[in-house]
Amino acid sequence: MLGDTLSVTISGSAKVLPKIKDGTYDSEYLLRESLQEYRAKVRHSNAKDTNGVVQDRHNVEFTVKVFATSSTPEYIDKMYFVLQSNAGRSVAAIAAGVFNWAIASSNAQMIKLEGWES
Repeated sequence: MLGDTLSVTISGSAKVLPKIKDGTYDSEYLLRESLQEYRAKVRHSNAKDTNGVVQDRHNVEFTVKVFATSSTPEYIDKMYFVLQSNAGRSVAAIAAGVFNWAIASSNAQMIKLEGWES
């Protein structure tokens, strides 16, 4: 279990999202502030691949909704990732390597991706 809260630091500001849904294979966290809300969804599933091998799939989706004001329309920013592997295997080391690559040097690779580099 991940816990009753999910803590995320965004632009140097800690956000603590309380759990609002606790399902068997999914959960949801939400922090609503006056100007925006932060939402995280965690889902787990499994399915057979084309060779009949069971694959575990773990998905985390994080959204920030900024509410409309008199001068700015509402918008939503979203980030998500999926961990998928044969049942019982861990891809945590791969995920850590990819995440470290993405945020190294002040988010350099993420900024390049947002600039449509490939």
